[in-house]
Amino acid sequence: MEARYNIHEVYQKNQEKKYEIFNKWCADNGVLIPKLEYPSFFDGGLLGVKAVKDIEHREAFLYIPMKMLLSIDYAKNHKVIGEVFRMNPHLFHPDKHEDWEQLSLAMAMFYEYQLGQESFWFPYLNLLPLDIEFFCNWAWEDIQATDDVFLMQESLAYGRDIEKEWQDFKQVLNRHPEYFHPQLIDRGLFMRIFAQVCSRCFGWGLPCTSMIPMADNLNHSHGTCVNEVINVDYHILYQRGNKSVPSVYFTKEKFMNNYETAFTEA
Repeated sequence: MEARYNIHEVYQKNQEKKYEIFNKWCADNGVLIPKLEYPSFFDGGLLGVKAVKDIEHREAFLYIPMKMLLSIDYAKNHKVIGEVFRMNPHLFHPDKHEDWEQLSLAMAMFYEYQLGQESFWFPYLNLLPLDIEFFCNWAWEDIQATDDVFLMQESLAYGRDIEKEWQDFKQVLNRHPEYFHPQLIDRGLFMRIFAQVCSRCFGWGLPCTSMIPMADNLNHSHGTCVNEVINVDYHILYQRGNKSVPSVYFTKEKFMNNYETAFTEA
């Protein structure tokens, strides 16, 4: 695939107006946030979403049209991306790879990324942070500074896994030069986009795993920052397939604002 411009430059040139571009795109396509304000900046320059009116308990405060979802279903049904999935089941089939959903969304985002402003999702892709980084890719001395042996072991293991995924992903890109421009053969770009997918995608409660613009500007799960840290024993047992871990630890109780399990020792 030929590019008429430097793929990365078009994003760099639009960074200053990225919030304006994104909010206009959302408004033009039917996103409703009647009680929220984005972007909002807090102490220390922290970026987030601010409530500008009281939100009642269980009140819906964000409405996203289905056409805005960059989803697994969209990718499967896309004439190019879907064909890539079918030709490479070792990465994109649910029975072949445990991270098939995240890798599928990353591949869809790679394809759309190279289209630049011609992509429907350009305002969304342009909004995503440029400096996001997996913890396992931090300098080793910074990882050691956590003084957490469990965290260091997890970092090493995940670092090996994600490096293997990049190598496999790169092979797919190289295998289909008719669909993917050589500028996409970029480990840094993969790590950044894959990190966005892993930290932002929605799954439970949806027909399929999806990237949801605007909704992913809010923290939408406390699973990894509350349950797993407070109940390390639960987390380890769950990873080892131990059936004694309460099912509510990872499921619906979290979405009902019931934090009892998270604050109960294993």
